[in-house]
Amino acid sequence: INSGKSYSEAISGSKDIFTPFHVAMLRAAEAGGKMPEILESLAAFEEKEMNLRFRMRSATSYPMFAFFFSVLCIVLLIRFLTPLLETLTNVLHGDIPLPTMILMKLAAAASHPLFYVALIFFILSALYLYRYYTGMPIGKLSIDSFKFRIPLFGRLYKQVMLIRVCRIMKTLLDSGIPIAATIDLLGEVADNFYFKERIMSGVSYMINEGSTISGAFGNADFFPPMMVSMIAVGEQSGTLHNILGNLASMYDFDVDIAITRFYAALEPLLIFVMGLITFFILMAAFLPIYQVIGMMSK
Repeated sequence: INSGKSYSEAISGSKDIFTPFHVAMLRAAEAGGKMPEILESLAAFEEKEMNLRFRMRSATSYPMFAFFFSVLCIVLLIRFLTPLLETLTNVLHGDIPLPTMILMKLAAAASHPLFYVALIFFILSALYLYRYYTGMPIGKLSIDSFKFRIPLFGRLYKQVMLIRVCRIMKTLLDSGIPIAATIDLLGEVADNFYFKERIMSGVSYMINEGSTISGAFGNADFFPPMMVSMIAVGEQSGTLHNILGNLASMYDFDVDIAITRFYAALEPLLIFVMGLITFFILMAAFLPIYQVIGMMSK
């Protein structure tokens, strides 16, 4: 700034902090002389984005915590059962039930130092391959496309994307940025390579060819028909920015419902899976006890 650059030019070099969306907003503020109003709009937008990101992290942190806590409980259960199982198998003289044998083999493997070396090597290799694959356009495209198809989570992820589309469009249009530039910026700030390359590139092409926003969105086969219809009404009545704000609020409410349903569907699934694992461990523990009791009764 001291060297004569504008504020928007100065922050455009800090891409790890300021997105193209921020730069475009501030450039429009400088051109229109509406810096205070646009800074307030940006602050309100970032506050809503922070709240949205917090809710998404909350939706994913619970299943991760439940999974790791369940794994820890299972490891401790196996750890304390293994000495008892070894004593019982000595009494049975090799006539060991299959579940008990599997459990003992797993416990023996987990107690060997090479197991942890192999596990660390496997995790590091998987992380390296994932980073290498997602570093290529085809890998990034497939991973980002899969995010919309993940069971239980994909629908929630798509609704979050729709909220961002509506909010960003409303904020940009309110700032006086042309619709073509607005659509281009949507792809840049979406944080999803598939959405940028396969969805918004087609939308941008149609708008540059003279299509309406609703026509371009409807042709994309991504946006819900109701959203397309409401945008069409907004275009015809000249109230598009209000319509976009209402759509963002509606999808924001839908996200709360989707998170509640996500938890409601995930809890019984986790209980069922961990119940199966616990049943297998208990069966492996009790089968040799029943065999020993049967031998003693004879």
